[in-house]
Amino acid sequence: MVFGISKSKVLDDIIHLVESNSKVSDIYVVSRPHMRLQKSEVAHKLVADIGSKKLRDVVFDVSE
Repeated sequence: MVFGISKSKVLDDIIHLVESNSKVSDIYVVSRPHMRLQKSEVAHKLVADIGSKKLRDVVFDVSE
């Protein structure tokens, strides 16, 4: 799953849903320049802090 995170979203419930979905094996956090999106490094840390087992270490920054 490719995952972008809005700054206004509460991630705990979203991550727990993704973690329990057997169709999702890996989560890759992406970001692009936008005022409402978390930077990929911040988003990756937030997802890791929740305890995601599917989160991968690769973090992509997508530029326009």
